[in-house]
Amino acid sequence: MVRLMLGRVKYFGSESGLYFIQTMRQLKVAPYITRSDSGTENVGVAAIQAVLHAEFNASDTLPDKHHQFVASTRNIKIEALWSRFLKAKGFTLMDTLKEGFEIGIYDPEDTFEYFLFLYIWIPLIQRYLTEYLEHCNSLRRQKTKNSILPTEKPNICFYNPLQFSGLECGFEVNESVLKFLEMEYCSNSSSLIYIPSEFKDSADLLFSKLQFGQYDVCSAWDVFTVMKTTWENI
Repeated sequence: MVRLMLGRVKYFGSESGLYFIQTMRQLKVAPYITRSDSGTENVGVAAIQAVLHAEFNASDTLPDKHHQFVASTRNIKIEALWSRFLKAKGFTLMDTLKEGFEIGIYDPEDTFEYFLFLYIWIPLIQRYLTEYLEHCNSLRRQKTKNSILPTEKPNICFYNPLQFSGLECGFEVNESVLKFLEMEYCSNSSSLIYIPSEFKDSADLLFSKLQFGQYDVCSAWDVFTVMKTTWENI
């Protein structure tokens, strides 16, 4: 599950509870145990785990034991992967985003520009995260004497669990349960602010007419400016 959550976009804050639900929705499985450091951004996951097992896992008798808070030193792997992404792409992304604010390309107080910003930048950031996720999951792990984890590529282990003595560590969860948890714990999440469908449809049509193709971090603000100017002149 971590291999999928790592690739979720962090929009404008810590929304780990929402990403947790989205990942369960994708897998249609809820984990028996989750672990994290004791950062406040992980409280949502712990709460969701407790409710999930208390209310919807009939065979469970210890619902408060399904999320384990561990020392931050036990979370080194995921932090190291995130650090590598920042060094490879993240800092360039942040600098480019900051530039757009500073030189006045984008006004976040303007509703139209806000939606256009989301339309252009969120898919781009998600693409970079997904590419990085696939890269990480296609590399073999270096063998260490203190680790019992397999050293094969994560993708191979994920799709062939029995070959590596994998055990079923989750239970099936249906959509009605996930919707309940989403409304109960994520209704105020900033990540639930989606682009209106009418805006997206119009933006898709304009983007297609302008024939941009696949853009990158260096050209994203150019795409933003051209789409904004063209839209205003229609």
